[in-house]
Amino acid sequence: MKNVVILVVVIVLAVVGWFAWKKFQEKVPLDEGRTRVQNFLDALGSRDSQKALCMWAAGKVILSEDEIAANSDRFDAFLRGAGLESVAGYEIGEARLAGAETVLVPVEAGGRSYTFKVTPGRPIELAR
Repeated sequence: MKNVVILVVVIVLAVVGWFAWKKFQEKVPLDEGRTRVQNFLDALGSRDSQKALCMWAAGKVILSEDEIAANSDRFDAFLRGAGLESVAGYEIGEARLAGAETVLVPVEAGGRSYTFKVTPGRPIELAR
């Protein structure tokens, strides 16, 4: 009987641990996606276009000159297409997963609503 009780306790702990791990795995990409969008918008708001480009393109503070040159035209087109040439203020909503690593981040900025699609190592996109 004692062995059965121990086995049940081990199984319960394993199940609880598995659910806690799954919840943790969901939280990490959500936090990273939200932080990347916040850093991108903060850089736009402070008119630090190089940092904004780096955050937009790859989620990094600094990129090489080659990476900046390769992404510059696409970045400018993204800003024009989204109407984000200048950002005075914004509000970030609750991020949600849209895949294993892709996060959708809703934002209110300049009286407009956006949903940014954030995937590690890829440029931020507007979700359609």
